[in-house]
Amino acid sequence: MCPDCCEMPPNIMDDWVAGCTVCISCGRVLADQLIETRPEWRTFKHDDGFDQDDPSRVGQAEDLLLNGSQLSTVIASGTGPSKWDGLAKAHRNATADERNNRLSEAYGHISALCDAANVPRLAADTAKMLYKKVSPTLKGRSRKAIEASCILIACRTHDISRSVTEVAELANIRRKELASTSKTVMELAKQKHGNGSSLDLALSSLNKRTTAPQLVHRACSKLNFQTTKVAMLAEQLAQRVTNNSIAGGSWPTSVAGACIYLASHHLSQPRSLAQVKDVVGNTEKTILKVTQKIRESLGELI
Repeated sequence: MCPDCCEMPPNIMDDWVAGCTVCISCGRVLADQLIETRPEWRTFKHDDGFDQDDPSRVGQAEDLLLNGSQLSTVIASGTGPSKWDGLAKAHRNATADERNNRLSEAYGHISALCDAANVPRLAADTAKMLYKKVSPTLKGRSRKAIEASCILIACRTHDISRSVTEVAELANIRRKELASTSKTVMELAKQKHGNGSSLDLALSSLNKRTTAPQLVHRACSKLNFQTTKVAMLAEQLAQRVTNNSIAGGSWPTSVAGACIYLASHHLSQPRSLAQVKDVVGNTEKTILKVTQKIRESLGELI
């Protein structure tokens, strides 16, 4: 409100040219040195059928997962048949970056695999960054194997329990190929990040394996037990088996399957070996062998 006029409602105007707020009735300057907040360029959004103004004052943010500065001009295509569509297509073909196109395609595959395996976005982004760093060096390797290896390493980096068997089945590749490629990717990642970077600090814990107790809860959720007691008992049993090296040399998936099988029968919610092996990704014969080892040492475990 103007202190001289005291009009209600106040007749006040912001003069952006002079940079001040003025009372129109009496001409008193109420404020000066106004900061311009409107866009300093012309916007053509109204020509495209949009009613609102363009709130953006900057260009698109740089994508660290792609190469280059990405500060190129983009000609958008129309919503219907237009003579400018041919110009937009010609411009895309002339300015296409094959490296970034290949990276974008690989990132799409990694995102799809991570979504299918319920891997958090943080781990998915780590897998993408890792793929960008190692893919130029791994010439001749299967792209699916490299993508799966990056996902496996990212999961281990962020303490997400995903076994080699799970990731191999998810990517539809052989387990041996995934293990071999993962080892190569780990070595390359450590070589490329020896400068104390954040990714280097994360890669310092890559040698740890997914343990059987970490696999129990997800496997039990797939078996649809009536209560969580089976999962709790199986996890405790798997932890003691691991600590006491009862099933030394066995894969964590087989140990987890054996503990779930024993816990389910002990709490009268039995699941067959066929059901258990489907969720842990191992064979009935292997799970049965580990089950026998655990039964022989039950006195030591309880």
